[in-house]
Amino acid sequence: ESFCSCLAVDATDGLVRTMIVGVDQVLLDVVVDVDDDLGIFDRYKVQQNTQCLAEARHAPLIKHLLDRAEAGEVKTTPGGVIANSLRGGAWWLKKHSPNPAPDIKMIGMVGLDAAATRLRQELKNAGVEPMLDDPPRDATPNPADERSLSTGVCCCLIASKERTMI
Repeated sequence: ESFCSCLAVDATDGLVRTMIVGVDQVLLDVVVDVDDDLGIFDRYKVQQNTQCLAEARHAPLIKHLLDRAEAGEVKTTPGGVIANSLRGGAWWLKKHSPNPAPDIKMIGMVGLDAAATRLRQELKNAGVEPMLDDPPRDATPNPADERSLSTGVCCCLIASKERTMI
């Protein structure tokens, strides 16, 4: 379950500061325009203009897109309903608030991977302080789920203004 709350904090200097805190399953969204590569759907056996939860068969596509993101070829952004709301709030407050913007914090869980590093940096760039925990470095993956130590990723393929999400 996710939530977002606004808190007033009494600081040691006697001033009251506002803080906005969100807790959710934060994701790294990988957004790719594939109009010039419509064969990607056949290569990775993905039905165009659908939404589905990732399965083991999607792992090669997700790896391919994350590799392209690391190479700077595709766009990534923090995702998940609360992260999106916090990013929007940070942008709006920076643009419209006459007062100093409140601290905006995102609490969530990430994996032991490059996607977590990218996600933390992109939240910071958006004005959201990432308070993301990860599994202990000696954690053992759950044998029933090879993704148990991975950061959540949502791949969004855009073709002819239609969106396919995995």
